[in-house]
Amino acid sequence: MHFKVITQNSPETKPLLDILKKEWKEAFGWLTDVIDDWSQKDFPQIVIAIENNEIIGEYSLVQRELIKNNKGRTPWLGTLFIREKYRKHNYSRLLVRDACARVKNMG
Repeated sequence: MHFKVITQNSPETKPLLDILKKEWKEAFGWLTDVIDDWSQKDFPQIVIAIENNEIIGEYSLVQRELIKNNKGRTPWLGTLFIREKYRKHNYSRLLVRDACARVKNMG
């Protein structure tokens, strides 16, 4: 498995949105808004997990969450999603570890 940061124009963006539209409708609209708002220097970041050329999940890092007083804590883990057929295999733990490492490298 490997991780890839995608952008608005990445070839994986549309397939990811198609997956979310089908498998996690509640987050589909939120992620389309995130993708449309690539205005920050480092955020948002959407990272997909790929295995055997198939997207198995994603997470997003955002500059701020919807909490009004976040006490300057940033970034936030905005979403974490594992496709149903890949659940219960510890993939979410791997995505969270990657997110933590990525944030740590940002300083």
